[in-house]
Amino acid sequence: MRLIAIEPSPDEFSAWQTYQAREYSREKVASGAWSEASALARAEAENTTLLPNGFTTTGHHIRRIENKDTQELIGWIWVSLATDGPPGLAWLYDIEIVPEHRGQGHGREFMRLAEIEAKRLGCTRLGLHVFATNKVAHHLYQSCGYEVTDISMVKDLS
Repeated sequence: MRLIAIEPSPDEFSAWQTYQAREYSREKVASGAWSEASALARAEAENTTLLPNGFTTTGHHIRRIENKDTQELIGWIWVSLATDGPPGLAWLYDIEIVPEHRGQGHGREFMRLAEIEAKRLGCTRLGLHVFATNKVAHHLYQSCGYEVTDISMVKDLS
């Protein structure tokens, strides 16, 4: 299957943003960072802050990843020019393979497409965050050559 990255339509972006906020809030709750009661509202607020002009927000590049032959949605990537950090750094805010296409080996191709997008922006490095609970993503990123640069830890004292 050949995958391509394309700019979404306004309706596709809206559907992705709803899905992305829900998934992000779920990960934040699972990590213990946010309470379930406020998680979705917080995720939506973060998206609004990061993307005040939707998918036309300067410096942010949301791409729909689809099967080149059938135009079937396979997932999404969100790459941005880093607002802090060293020059030449892009940030992978989100990589999302839709559930029915997970476990089929698309992760590496998604990472390749994200790296192409970062290079297209003139960047020489691509950073990302991964939740500690997401072991599949940890393995993918390490197998693609990504290195750990920072670790946050917490201990339950109850």
